[in-house]
Formats: sequence, structure tokens, C-alpha cells
Amino acid sequence: MTTPHERRVRTGSSHAQLSHWTINGGDGSAASVGLCGFASATVTLSVVLARWFPHTTVLYAVVPLLVTGGIASAIGSLWSYRSRVTFFAILCGFFSAVSVVDALAVVLTPTGFVTGQGGGTGILAIVFICIALIDVILLLHALRINKVLVGMLGCLSLAHALLGTGDALAGAWNLIGAGGWAGIGAALLAFYTAAALQINSASGRPILPLGRPLIKARRRLKLLD
Repeated sequence: MTTPHERRVRTGSSHAQLSHWTINGGDGSAASVGLCGFASATVTLSVVLARWFPHTTVLYAVVPLLVTGGIASAIGSLWSYRSRVTFFAILCGFFSAVSVVDALAVVLTPTGFVTGQGGGTGILAIVFICIALIDVILLLHALRINKVLVGMLGCLSLAHALLGTGDALAGAWNLIGAGGWAGIGAALLAFYTAAALQINSASGRPILPLGRPLIKARRRLKLLD
């Protein structure tokens, strides 16, 4: 015989649940804030890495990386945690940390602003490869949520892997440029996901599709000691 708490956990009524098109029990605003902050920062840096603009303009990406990527994503993470949407709390918190790391990387190494031209080569490669592995872990979770999140995290993991490899090869700009294009793709999908969560939650029905999960989630009974 189950306790009332166990029944609430089993049915999912004790916290907001993610569906393939919105957040049940929440309005999606928290996740949208974090995703938009991340997307704004990522696309600003990625267009420079993809050579849309000269590399000398990369320092201008520091402000959006710290403000929209760092602060806004952190707000989205805390708001999601308060709304008990655990996945987006982790995702936005991770995006906030990555944006700060990217900002420091922009200041410290590619421009020679602090450490000198080429300083830190190899160390950043390890950092970006580790971030790519975390992207993959989050992607495996996203398989149980929706297809657009899978695409976004897939592009993001590819971007970080290319950036890490490019840095390890002492500035292989073709790989870094490809990483920039992958980052642009991740940012566009993040903008779309944020819009879909907000619009679908406000409408109470799926307006912008996000795609059904690739793996069907199984609800498990959580027992407390």
C-alpha cells in the first residue's frame, strides 16, 4: 500500500512535468528566459567564429556572453528550479556557466588581450571537450523530451567538440569556423524552443511543434527513506 506522497510522485502531481510540446503545470516562461539568454550570447560569439565578422570584433561578444548568457540564463535556471522543472534548471544553469567560460576564453586567449597570442592553447581544448561531453549527457536526457531539444544539444555538442579540436591543433581556424556554424544552429533552435514553450503554454495547446520524444519515458516510483 502506497503512502499519499508516493502516489503524488507516481502521478506527477507534486511537480511540473515536461511534455513534448510544453511544460505541464508551468507556464514555460522560466525556461524561455534561460534559453533566450543562452541563444543571444551564443549567436553573437558564433557569427564571429564563423567569420561573418573579423576576429578582431570578438571582444564585443563579451558583454552579451556575461549579461544575457551568464545572468539571464542563471535567472532562468533559478526560476525553473523554483517551478520544479528540474531539466531546464540544470540546462539553463549549465548554459550560464558555459557563457562565462566562453567570455573568459574570448578575453584571455584568442585576442592575446591578457596572456599573449596563443596563450592557453591546449587547456581550452580540454575545457571545451569536457563541455561537449556534458552536452551529450544532457542530449541523452532530451531524448525523452522532444526532438528540437535533441537537435539543439546535438549542434551544441558538435560546436564545442570542434572548438576544442581546433584549439588543440593550435588554432585550426577551419574547425573553429565550423564550430561557429554549429553554434549558430544551436542558437536558432534554442530561440525556437523558447518561443514554442512560451506560445504553447500560453495557448494551452501545441501551436509550434517540438517533436515527440525519441524514447518513451517510464515513470518510476520514488521511495523515501
